[in-house]
Amino acid sequence: MKTKEEHAVRREASVTKMGAQLDAWSTQIDGLVAGCVSAGAATHDPYRARIDGLKDRLAVVEAKFKEFNSPAAVAPPFGAFRSEVASDWNALEAGFKDLTQDAVVASVPAAA
Repeated sequence: MKTKEEHAVRREASVTKMGAQLDAWSTQIDGLVAGCVSAGAATHDPYRARIDGLKDRLAVVEAKFKEFNSPAAVAPPFGAFRSEVASDWNALEAGFKDLTQDAVVASVPAAA
């Protein structure tokens, strides 16, 4: 059986890891948007729309994370928080995977 201290350390490590992943996704989205802009993609371009959808979903998760991690707020238990953001988190992971696969396919030259 784990002690309260072990649970607290594990929770803090998970929160830190989640924060780092959110920062990485935010940076990646900024890069994807910059790439679309430099390529001249219109705002209504389907690829750009997918990026914007991920950006919106990321904003929702970041807001929930910020609220959970706020020292002033009474945070719910970590398990409840993790369950609350699980579907958005999984959608973000899948969305980034899809976008990066599409980017790789788009960068491969067509056979002559």
